[in-house]
Amino acid sequence: MAEFLTSQERRELTGFAWRGKQADWLRSKGLPFKTDGSRLIVLRTHVHQWLAGKKFSGGGGVNLGAIK
Repeated sequence: MAEFLTSQERRELTGFAWRGKQADWLRSKGLPFKTDGSRLIVLRTHVHQWLAGKKFSGGGGVNLGAIK
């Protein structure tokens, strides 16, 4: 199984063939993705987590605000 969704899988997930519409749909659902030129990259694990009800925050870095 590949780490990233194929274009067909993105089409099935979002219901859209165009990358712009797919990106809009992914944003509306809070699913993280990256673009690389004309490629739309979606991690398969993110889709599994989303289906399980996990919420995604914008970053994955250190919360410096939590340091006292």
